[in-house]
Amino acid sequence: MSMCHGPYWAVALDNRIIKTMYKDPMPIPSRALAVALAEEWDSQHEKIDLKTLHLNQMLARAIRASHDPSLAAHMQSDIQRILENDQICYREDPDSENTYKRALAKVQKEHTQPVHDFLKERFDISLKIWYTIYMDPQDISVKKIEPILDSVDPIALNSLYQIT
Repeated sequence: MSMCHGPYWAVALDNRIIKTMYKDPMPIPSRALAVALAEEWDSQHEKIDLKTLHLNQMLARAIRASHDPSLAAHMQSDIQRILENDQICYREDPDSENTYKRALAKVQKEHTQPVHDFLKERFDISLKIWYTIYMDPQDISVKKIEPILDSVDPIALNSLYQIT
């Protein structure tokens, strides 16, 4: 691992700086990320299994999105579409007569409410919660995610895309 240009880091294999699967240079924005990527490559043995290089793939896709506006636009529209219909908005009915469903509703709320609260407090985005498979259109405030997605860097955008 060595410093690259400016604030970026690089990982070298056999004394050659790695590139993305698209043959783009791979500038890494932090030392911690470079160390993690180097460790990911170090975990490869005689045969390289690209399917296990998750961090490498994530960085390559983020770098590609920074060079390809259509890919970044696709990621943004997918995040928007998924947010409007995501399962994070579905919960079992907490008043169900079924004890399993009531317990599941409690766990779902425990794990998803922090996301709802964060979006509301930080970005004034309100997500509706559904208790049936019939879904009303999402709250209009969800559209506020568009300028937020426009402003994030490609690595953050790709990270959001990966988790959606």
